[in-house]
Amino acid sequence: MAKYSKGQLTKNHIMKTAQELFYKYGYENTSTRLISKNSDTSLGLISYYFSSKSNIAIDIYNEIRKKRIDMIEAAGYTKFTPFFNLMGAGVQFITLYKNKAYSDFFLKLSSEPDFYKYTYNNVIHALRRYMRKNTSEENYLLACVTLVNMAPAVINAVHDPNNHISLETSLRYYLTQYILLWGEDSGLCEKVINELNMYYIDMVDNFTTIFTKIY
Repeated sequence: MAKYSKGQLTKNHIMKTAQELFYKYGYENTSTRLISKNSDTSLGLISYYFSSKSNIAIDIYNEIRKKRIDMIEAAGYTKFTPFFNLMGAGVQFITLYKNKAYSDFFLKLSSEPDFYKYTYNNVIHALRRYMRKNTSEENYLLACVTLVNMAPAVINAVHDPNNHISLETSLRYYLTQYILLWGEDSGLCEKVINELNMYYIDMVDNFTTIFTKIY
C-alpha cells in the first residue's frame, strides 16, 4: 500500500471531495467555498495546494486519465503505440458520450485557459511521437490545435438534442481524425473499434470509469 505524507493526504481529500461535488452539482455550480465546506478544509489551505478551482479540476481530470491508461495497459495492450493511444482516445470518447455529467464537466473545463494549455501540451507530445518525422513545425501546431478543439466540438454536437448522432458514427469519425493527422493506415480505426467492442465501457458515479472485457 502506498504511503502518503500528511500534505498529500490533505490534497487527496480535497480532490476527492471536489470530484464528488463536480459530479453531483457540475463544474460551474461548485465553488471553492463549497469544496472547503464539504471537505472541512479552510479556503487558505485549498489555495495552498491549488491555485484555482480549474487547477483542482485539471488534477482530477488527469487522475481519471491516468486510471484509464492503467486499465488499458492492465488489459495487455502495449503503451506508446498508435493502437494504445487510439484505445485511450476511444475509451475517453465513449465515456464522454455515455455520461452527461462527465461530458458537462469536460466541456466546462475545456473553456478554462489552464486546461487548454494542459491539453495542448499532452497532444503536442503525442503528435511528435506518432506523426511522420518529416512533419513541419507548422503542421505539428495545426494538427495539435485541430485535435484539442475537436473533442469539445464533437461532444457538443452529439449531445445537442437537435442532433441524432449514434455512438458508432461519432466514435468512428473521432478516431479517423487522429489517424488522418498521424498518417496511419485507415484500417487501424476499424481494428481499434473492433477491440473496443470487446469491452463494456461506461462511466458511473463520481467519474468512475468502467472498462470490463465481455468476450
